[in-house]
Amino acid sequence: MSDSQTTILYTATLKARIDTDGIFAFIKRDEKEKVTIIQQNTQLQDAIQRNDKQTEALIKKYNKAKTQTEKDSISKQIKQLENEFLANQKLKEGDKLLYGKKDYREAIKLYTEALKFNPNLTEAYGQRGIAYYDLKNYKLAVDDLSKAIELNPKDKSAYFYINFCFDHLKDYNRSIEYCNKFIKIHPDYCSGYNRRAENYEEIKDYANAVADYTKVIELSPKDKNPDYLRHLDSDIASAYFRRAWAYHKWENYELAIQDFKKCLQLKPNNYNAYISLAYSYKEAGNYTESINLCIKAIENNKDK
Repeated sequence: MSDSQTTILYTATLKARIDTDGIFAFIKRDEKEKVTIIQQNTQLQDAIQRNDKQTEALIKKYNKAKTQTEKDSISKQIKQLENEFLANQKLKEGDKLLYGKKDYREAIKLYTEALKFNPNLTEAYGQRGIAYYDLKNYKLAVDDLSKAIELNPKDKSAYFYINFCFDHLKDYNRSIEYCNKFIKIHPDYCSGYNRRAENYEEIKDYANAVADYTKVIELSPKDKNPDYLRHLDSDIASAYFRRAWAYHKWENYELAIQDFKKCLQLKPNNYNAYISLAYSYKEAGNYTESINLCIKAIENNKDK
């Protein structure tokens, strides 16, 4: 095959990818999701232009190559570039179905197609894992999320979802294992300690649960973890509340009482804290204080 024939072949491929009808067919899928055609058209055209410039540069390099070895190497680069482009387009389409239409099964198909083009596309494993999670197929979700973490050990959302998968599977030791990995990478984030503490409670390791909740109390004022990855109620008051319950389950009622009181100092109208404190007083044998706290809880909650 001559150099001129090779150039014509790749040019034809490029033109096929920027077909106008195909672009607008792709964009129209977003009409129900209130994403404008202009915005999507711009994004897609930008991606195509970047890909085309890179491909054209490689074609020029190919045409100047002097040995077959060089040409073979450049041909592989061109093919890889095109596969990566197609994989990313499938990924974007899958994301629209996952987050927009909540069509998890169709999203999974698109992520699977993306991985055929690029088997190392971390995001495709992560997003497919989330789709499996939403379908409650936790074992397949774990497979994909663990692969995403393998490819990108800093993928925060993959840790977040795989942890909850193990919760559903009641495999708390595996959950702790991934919490350990997350904490090693992000030692200043409350979420890792919060999740690990809950797992420790599930296996009745209250000493370690208390230690982790203590770490949450220490870190909470300066926690920079993105909001979407924060565990629910990861503020200091909630950390005191959670640590108090760990103490209570550990049958250390005096320390539980101290923490429930601290929680009420921070959140004076917390009905659950009043009731929990009353329960700890009851277990500690102080029935009078337990009754008084139940009355306060009722009074604070009657207007809600």
